[in-house]
Amino acid sequence: MQTLLQDIRYGLRMFAKSPGFTAIAVLTLALGIGANTAIFSVVNSVLLKRLPYPDPARLVMILEKQAVTGEMSVAWPNFADWRNQIHAFEGVAATRQDTSTLTGPGPASRIHVAEVSPAFFPLLGVASRIGRTFTDKEDTPDAAPVVLLTDSLWRNNFESDPNIVGKSIVLDSTLYTVIGVLPADLKYFPRAQVYVPLGLFSHAHGMDTRGNHQGIRCIARLRPGASAAQAQGELAAIMSALEKEYPNSNSGVTGR
Repeated sequence: MQTLLQDIRYGLRMFAKSPGFTAIAVLTLALGIGANTAIFSVVNSVLLKRLPYPDPARLVMILEKQAVTGEMSVAWPNFADWRNQIHAFEGVAATRQDTSTLTGPGPASRIHVAEVSPAFFPLLGVASRIGRTFTDKEDTPDAAPVVLLTDSLWRNNFESDPNIVGKSIVLDSTLYTVIGVLPADLKYFPRAQVYVPLGLFSHAHGMDTRGNHQGIRCIARLRPGASAAQAQGELAAIMSALEKEYPNSNSGVTGR
């Protein structure tokens, strides 16, 4: 301890004699520590922490890839083919982000909206805390608009109304019926304040045209015992068949 104290006193005297060097040294240390802290925070949340869902190792994301443009969002008809034909998956879901104006109660506000297919929440193993999630019948352009609220929006905008199910909210001048409230403290992809069925907008966004990429992302869950390599092989075979059947839209398009 005596030697350590002598070293500290000597270091402080040297720093006092060279304030410019001291400032540079402190700044360098601060930048280095700050950068490492930021990098670790990202790595910890993205790579080290397990996703808060059952069997997270079986969750995968699927993207399309084109030789010229690289990775890109998924065409809605291609997603439908994957959902019906890839046997290595027990479920495939599509998601898309958007924004809407929420009116009432309170002042109008711009909020983030997630459009998801009905399999999204069952695939993640998530059930609503109040009410229910979407059904296949609600995932069509002619279905009555329904919406799921996040816990934070339910608490902040609707005062934790326990009878919120069956009531209506207005998004972009369209009336939506609330069918449920999602659990608190779960991080979803994509993040949003409300969730609506993706199929409601398939015509409006032009998603039903093959080759039209409208920001759709896909997630899937591997069947027990199936591997990502097996799913990749099935995906490659499907995309090869689609390229031959639809050369105008699928030429050079692969999946990963």
